[in-house]
Amino acid sequence: MAKHTLFICKSCFIAVDQPYFEGQTGGEILLKNLTKLYGNWPLAQSFNIQTVRCMSICQHPCSAAVSGPHKTAFAFGDLSPFESAEPLLKFAEQYFQSEGGIVSQVRQPKQLRKKIVARIPALTQQGPEDIPEDIPES
Repeated sequence: MAKHTLFICKSCFIAVDQPYFEGQTGGEILLKNLTKLYGNWPLAQSFNIQTVRCMSICQHPCSAAVSGPHKTAFAFGDLSPFESAEPLLKFAEQYFQSEGGIVSQVRQPKQLRKKIVARIPALTQQGPEDIPEDIPES
């Protein structure tokens, strides 16, 4: 069975106007804080934590994303690298238990409710018969 993934942008600044804190990027700090909690997290066997060199959400550092097989993916921005590890894991639990990846806003951790910068539709298994006829060919 394919695992779910929590992506962390390793090169994200602390904030737009503050690249580093004590020589570390926001992404490095967020990853360190997630790693501390990950070992005792009940879903550690079902979720990968994967670093990404850049998620191109540079105007909204620090950023992370959650994705899973056949589920809508979510990208988060403007995260505090110091305070977002626990809310991200809580959201990941809700996401894991959801059908299709949708977690209602009222159930999301309060710290993340206004931090979603993108919602990416799930990949589907489309065959040629599923493509509408009114789409012109390239």
